[in-house]
Amino acid sequence: MENTETSLLDVSLTIDTQSDRYLRETAKWNKFLAILCFIFGGLIILGGLYSAFSASFTGRNSSMAYALGGGVVVFLYISILATLTILPNIYRFRFASQVLQALDTNDQVLLTSSFGNLKTFFRFYSIIIIVLIAFYVFAIFAIFAFR
Repeated sequence: MENTETSLLDVSLTIDTQSDRYLRETAKWNKFLAILCFIFGGLIILGGLYSAFSASFTGRNSSMAYALGGGVVVFLYISILATLTILPNIYRFRFASQVLQALDTNDQVLLTSSFGNLKTFFRFYSIIIIVLIAFYVFAIFAIFAFR
């Protein structure tokens, strides 16, 4: 039984022309989406900075507590949203770049590394989704509990 498991792992796969086309197209779309997410993350940062500066210069409420509270909110906004937008897409961009390079140079190690980046990208988003589902379940229970 142990020999069959090892022999299954030793089988090498080949990438035919159809798989090559699919991988190239997937990589191009992933690179496009990653770049869009980088731009969106930059806009999140700029929007957070704009709201921080506009709130501090409007003079609506010039108390120190208001400025400090606004700064904390802006810091959380920028750090959480920008991180959740930019960080996973770094792995998506690496996947796209590496898979195209691996296909061009026929480099198995680089192809394996590119799939590792894709795995990390999906793991990151899966954890985010699990946290959001847990938050929604908690919120639903809290709504019913405090009614």
